[in-house]
Amino acid sequence: MFPKNKISVAVAVAAGGLAIAGTQVTQAASAFFPQIVKGASVTTIVSVISTSDWLQTYDGDLHYRIYYKTTDDNAAECIESNRYLPTSPMDVNSMDIAGNLGTSATRGLLFNDPTAARMDAFAEPASQTYALLKGVAAARAYMVVDDMESASGAHTVGGEAFLFDFGGGAAWSYQAFANDGDDPGTEKAEGTEFDFSWTRMRNPSPVNLLPLYAFNSGFLVTPVNIPAGSEATANDWATENMVPTNKNSMAAVIDFQIEDWYGETAAIFDRDENPLSGSTAKKIVCIGKVAATDIINLQGSGEEDGGWGGLVTKRVDVKSASDPSNRLAASQPSYFVGSAPGTTGAVVYKVEYNLPGAAINGYTFPGVFNTGALVLPELNSNLAPKN
Repeated sequence: MFPKNKISVAVAVAAGGLAIAGTQVTQAASAFFPQIVKGASVTTIVSVISTSDWLQTYDGDLHYRIYYKTTDDNAAECIESNRYLPTSPMDVNSMDIAGNLGTSATRGLLFNDPTAARMDAFAEPASQTYALLKGVAAARAYMVVDDMESASGAHTVGGEAFLFDFGGGAAWSYQAFANDGDDPGTEKAEGTEFDFSWTRMRNPSPVNLLPLYAFNSGFLVTPVNIPAGSEATANDWATENMVPTNKNSMAAVIDFQIEDWYGETAAIFDRDENPLSGSTAKKIVCIGKVAATDIINLQGSGEEDGGWGGLVTKRVDVKSASDPSNRLAASQPSYFVGSAPGTTGAVVYKVEYNLPGAAINGYTFPGVFNTGALVLPELNSNLAPKN
């Protein structure tokens, strides 16, 4: 899939939940889909499951917000598109976000979903389609779906995403991260329904690097918000939730950095435990993909067998009240600050695919196979789900 498509993505299983202590309020339940992709032969089928009793109000709509870029430029910001689309309690809506498989007659919905017929019966305009990226040729995106307000308790909105290359047959899937609505038995801080800072990857996370002569490895990165009450000031980059207005300019860096037993810092270790340095932090705005060899290039180094590294991410371009200059500048030498207040990082998936014809321990395989895995979220004591 990667060699054949202008924009290519792989994802793996992810799940989560949150209820943060604070003042009890009525608020939306929401689901966060960190990676969505559209290409000429690539699409994303998103299935949204809704159980909220609040759907009896507001004509049974869910609020879809998608943030997308139409370029592989990691420095480009995302633009927002949002739409209110119908569902009903205890329903599932499976949609072709790219508009490659669903038709205008089904409004992007799949599998004989009767919702499209109901929309026709109420003369909904043709622009009311679940194919949210139908108007663009290729895109990377993330999406947040909410039920606006819920009084029925935890996790009334959830779902899954199925990303696949229908031209080549490669596919990946994951479950959306989910935030609670208002539960009468819990206390929640106002505004936390769109706070997905807790989904950030753990710093550092040990990741294996497969041999360069047989595999390509990369990372799919979605910077996440800084939680409310942190030292960071409210601005376009330090937003307190994942639903900023009109655009998303949140930025994070990704790098390799790990310490050995002697306190020496390295980027990675080879397969004979030798430390290697020379990594270069890469910056991603909103959403993007970074090849492992863009962070540290082992070609021609005698280390083509790979090894392992300590993967780290950190939000950057964020100003703070105590240091208005730029406390989290990308040039800061250490990135071991992911759990400090106001320094969240990113949701990261590690993806790998074999190079066609390359031998793996003497064996060759026809075609291309792909794999993807979520780099585990932080979920530290400040971010873990609370009752």
